[in-house]
Amino acid sequence: MEKTKTTDICTVCLDAPSCWRLDNTLDRRIEYDGTSQQTATVEFEYDVRHRLTRETRTLGTQPPQQVYDIQYDYDQLGNRTVKIENTADRITYYEYDTDYEDPNDPNYLLAYPTRNNRLLKYEVYEDEVLTRTVEYVCERSPKPGQRLSLQNRPL
Repeated sequence: MEKTKTTDICTVCLDAPSCWRLDNTLDRRIEYDGTSQQTATVEFEYDVRHRLTRETRTLGTQPPQQVYDIQYDYDQLGNRTVKIENTADRITYYEYDTDYEDPNDPNYLLAYPTRNNRLLKYEVYEDEVLTRTVEYVCERSPKPGQRLSLQNRPL
């Protein structure tokens, strides 16, 4: 097991399967099998606001084989807006009720726009084809408060 890893001046690894940067973000996680052989490495990248922007997992084989490569994008409020899975050719788009409008109808607004920064729905595209839509619907109930229901529509 490695005592230190010097990929940059701000990384610390001391006999641990995880390496942290001095800004308290995870740099990489090293995975081992039951015989102490390194099997994979997961590396992480962040933006200036310490939000995860990329995650890659590579098997420790020769030559190294990339298992996944995921990128993330965020809005100004810190909500994840896009997840791109490069190795699977899959993209997920997220929508929140911060300022939601129907992109297909510019005159449509939510009947009860809460602006509470809640996830409204996400859509998954594989090879640029919509394969799944999940919506979170907040319904008014006869009693005080609201009820949240999930509508999962695989296509």
